[in-house]
Amino acid sequence: EMCIRDRIKDEAAAHNDIVQGNFLDTYYNLTLKGVVGLSWISRHCPSAEMVIKIDDDVYVNVFRIVDFVLPALSGKRHQIGCPYHPAGQKPILRQGAKWGSKWTVESHIFPHLRTYPVDHCDGFFVVMTGDLIKPMLEAVRVNPFFHIDDIYMFGLLPRSVGDVKFTDLTKFVTSFVEYGQRCLKSTTCRLLAVIDDNYDRKSQDHMEMLAGGGNNNL
Repeated sequence: EMCIRDRIKDEAAAHNDIVQGNFLDTYYNLTLKGVVGLSWISRHCPSAEMVIKIDDDVYVNVFRIVDFVLPALSGKRHQIGCPYHPAGQKPILRQGAKWGSKWTVESHIFPHLRTYPVDHCDGFFVVMTGDLIKPMLEAVRVNPFFHIDDIYMFGLLPRSVGDVKFTDLTKFVTSFVEYGQRCLKSTTCRLLAVIDDNYDRKSQDHMEMLAGGGNNNL
């Protein structure tokens, strides 16, 4: 049986659509994956006007992106749109916290703080102007690794860049797949993205279901 690495090589050779980094693909290393993404974009898409980062359980309404996001960001600099959290809002989960595990932060990181001290995004859906990519990549040099990628990629790095404006897109995303499907059938749907919090590759393919609900009249 062909091993996973060989299958990945074949996929990359056939479609040229895979970027790999030299580290284990684990939750703890999502920050490294994000930095590799910045590096790849900087090298191969230096003139991109807009960059969208999504998780694999997110469906993007591309028609709404073209109709709403592109005009809104056109000609602007250092802009990030995302489900947004201002500094001091989101709690830092310490050892023993109810929702700990992979989000647990050791006591020597952000010591004596109860909330994250930086503006940041929920990273499942983030829209950035392309002029931020190189400055954010340069900011990696002065920001020590932190395993929670939402905070690192879309909080610490923009803070180092400076003069970054966040736009809160929370009301334009939903985690309710059924609502998302109904909305996408409407010509007045304002949703930019739908995240499937219960994403399971063995269950019904919600991505196909959502794609079937889309339309070209947004």
